[in-house]
Amino acid sequence: MEYGAEVWIERDWKQAETKVTGMGRRLLNGRRNLNAEVVRGELGLETLESRWNGARLRFWKKLIEGTNPLATWVYNKRREDFVLNGKKDKGNWCWRTWELLKKLGMEETWITEYTGRWGEWRKRCAEKIAQNEKTEWRKDVERKSRLSTYAKVKCELKREKYLDFLRGEEMRAVLDLRGGANDLEIDRGRQEKKPRAERICKVCKAGVEDEVHVLTKCAAYHEQRRACQEKLKLSELLEMEHFVELIGSSEKNKKQWKSIGRFAAAIFKRRKELLTQL
Repeated sequence: MEYGAEVWIERDWKQAETKVTGMGRRLLNGRRNLNAEVVRGELGLETLESRWNGARLRFWKKLIEGTNPLATWVYNKRREDFVLNGKKDKGNWCWRTWELLKKLGMEETWITEYTGRWGEWRKRCAEKIAQNEKTEWRKDVERKSRLSTYAKVKCELKREKYLDFLRGEEMRAVLDLRGGANDLEIDRGRQEKKPRAERICKVCKAGVEDEVHVLTKCAAYHEQRRACQEKLKLSELLEMEHFVELIGSSEKNKKQWKSIGRFAAAIFKRRKELLTQL
């Protein structure tokens, strides 16, 4: 899906992006309805579009430098036609390249065609593309109410350390709490289009059952919570800041993540037991 993409990719290819996201979802052992933004965020996965854009800008430099004289001659003719037509011909290869440079804040480079040395150009392009990728990803996360918790615990578009330390139910439990795709009433109610205030915890009946509730407040998981507090030497787990500290992206070692993973898995296991008794 990348070979020759700098030449032939002239439009968004959503099906290809969906395939890559689907593979990432399987690597995470995530639920089928796990948001693409979470998959990309947890794995630090860049889009295919970003990879294609990088290839396009590297190829453009080769055209400018005349690495292949015939290809450079064709490019110069197409660029001349593009400019003469008021930069409106979207079928011209130059249009997407010009639009990309504008989007990355590099339109001046299009005008001057000065790109510097290869090492500098690669680094500059990579940094600009990565920053744009992060900005677009963050906008997508903040746009979705389901990811309101994820927006608090995840700031950087980079692979999460807990994926190296946790497996099976423990990893799945942490992912469910971070990513918002879970069996809690906050998510089930969203699918059933219930008002948030009506998504009450069926176990304790004492509030909306969201990720913060089960992790820091629900009385039904007091024993599991106390055991985790002792392991991590935490004085309390009561508010949002404690929740973020617990399953957020701050640096934690293997032992800490293992304790958190066991805690999260124990909560979901106990919840399932209690619900079958209702």
